[in-house]
Amino acid sequence: MNNAVWITAPQATESPGRVFSFRKSFVLKEHPVSAVWTLTARGIVHIRVNGHDCDEQLLLPGWTDYRFRIPLRKIDISAFLVIGENHLEVLLGCGWYCGRITVGGYPDRMQYESRIPSWLGMLTLSFANGRQQVITSSPVWLCQDNNPLLFSDFYD
Repeated sequence: MNNAVWITAPQATESPGRVFSFRKSFVLKEHPVSAVWTLTARGIVHIRVNGHDCDEQLLLPGWTDYRFRIPLRKIDISAFLVIGENHLEVLLGCGWYCGRITVGGYPDRMQYESRIPSWLGMLTLSFANGRQQVITSSPVWLCQDNNPLLFSDFYD
């Protein structure tokens, strides 16, 4: 994912377990022939385009041992885009990466290098004339924690 960077909420260390919303808007002058959003997370993500949930699978990218691999998910979001202004949203929570995943007798949380969730993504828009436009995860995405989801953890 060229030029995409892992991003997290600046306030994540002060608000463990919170769900953070990352938003970015962009304008389309023509409808793309394909629009594929490739993303992953150290934590779990849910994506929306123009207010619509884009994937029926929950808890993306799914369980993994983050020491060895982090799966990527590719989602076709073409049907959710419009000519004019479009709004992308990524909801980020702790999940298996830094959330509580056991009920007793075992370590309370996974012991990875960080207890802060983050995500990485790239939207590739391909147009009929062969041109491509790429939107990547970067610190310019607006991050907020004031959304309807107040907490994300499996047991809390």
